[in-house]
Formats: sequence, C-alpha cells, structure tokens
Amino acid sequence: MKIPEEAPDWITIDWHQIPMSENIPNVVQKANKEYLYWDKIKYIAPEGVKKEHLWALIKTIRELNMRPIPLSNGKGNPFKFWLPNSALEYLHEIDQDAGGIIVTENPSIYASEKKLYLMKSIVEEAIASSQIEGAVTTRQVAKEMLQTGRKPKDRSEQMVYNNYLTISKIKSFIDQPLSDKLLKDLQGSMTKDTLDNPDHSGRFRHGDDEPAEEEEYHLVAV
Repeated sequence: MKIPEEAPDWITIDWHQIPMSENIPNVVQKANKEYLYWDKIKYIAPEGVKKEHLWALIKTIRELNMRPIPLSNGKGNPFKFWLPNSALEYLHEIDQDAGGIIVTENPSIYASEKKLYLMKSIVEEAIASSQIEGAVTTRQVAKEMLQTGRKPKDRSEQMVYNNYLTISKIKSFIDQPLSDKLLKDLQGSMTKDTLDNPDHSGRFRHGDDEPAEEEEYHLVAV
C-alpha cells in the first residue's frame, strides 16, 4: 500500500495571506465534497494562490467542524472526525435502504433472487426484534424453525414466528387507511399465544388493566 505523502504543518501557515480570488470558494467546496487530501489539493490551487496556503485554509475549515470522540492518542489528544455533506448523503441512503429490506435495481438479479434476499432480511428482522422484546433463543434455532416450517416449541419461538408472519404481511396493508381495527389486528398478530392473558391480544389497553411489569431481558446471540 502506498504511504500517503506527508502534508505541510498547516497550523504554522498563515492562510490569511491568500490573495482575493473568486475561485477560492469553488475550490474549497470541491476539496471538502470529495474530501481531498494534500496530495490532491496541492494540484487544484487557483493561479496566484500558494498550495500551502490553500491547504491551511481547508484544514482550518475542517477543524472547526470536527467532532471529538472519547478516544485519544499516545499524547492524550482526542481523536476527531468530520463528516462532509457527501458522506451524510451516503449515510442517509444506507439508513433508508438497509432497514430490513434489500433493494436492488440490477437487471441481472432475477425476481426469484430478489425474493430470496427479501425473505432473508425479514427473517433477520423478526429474530432481532423478538430478542429485543425478550425472546430467549438463538439466531440459529430461530432460523431453523422458520426455514423448516416447524411449529414453535415455546413462547420465545412463538414471538419470532409471530414477528415473521406480521412483517411478511404488512406490505398488504400499505393501501389501507390506518384504523383502530388495523392496529388491533397487527397487535393481535404480534402477540398471539405469547401473553399471560390471551384476552389482552388484539385489543387496546383498558383503564382497569394492570400496569406492565418490568422484566429483565437477555439477548442471546450465536
């Protein structure tokens, strides 16, 4: 791997000496959008502007937007990071497209393969959600149950099974208006055969219901 070229010590450079140039804002914007390092920035300095001065200006702008993290180097200086707008755009796309559904527009991916990706993501979401809710089971056992189609053996497996069925059919409700009945149906689907009192499934909480007790949840992973 090529070792990056060492950049000038920007702290000792007075970027205020940069002559007035209408190209400076565009160059700075380009450098930060693409998050360029010194080895690239030194080639895009406008005419009449020293590359060292441009580097110092860009580093100063970045430094003002740095966020420290609770880690430090051997000298006790905290590590810091800065996210350019382009990185924020990528993170937003990841948040949208990786939330349990795998999206692909590649024409080489056949419909059957797309369906397989989707089913795998639903399985993972059902297991993770159930574990957060208190299901005591492993991903391996839960996957085996869903993939083989066997009936749940206990309440934890029933929670995973319910989550899987509910997530799988939510898409069919997209065009339906949100209603009390729809919410009750979803709640009933999620809680079927998992509550101490089966009468609490498929309905809203009543005023005379006992308050929910705090439970100690454990996440079990493989």
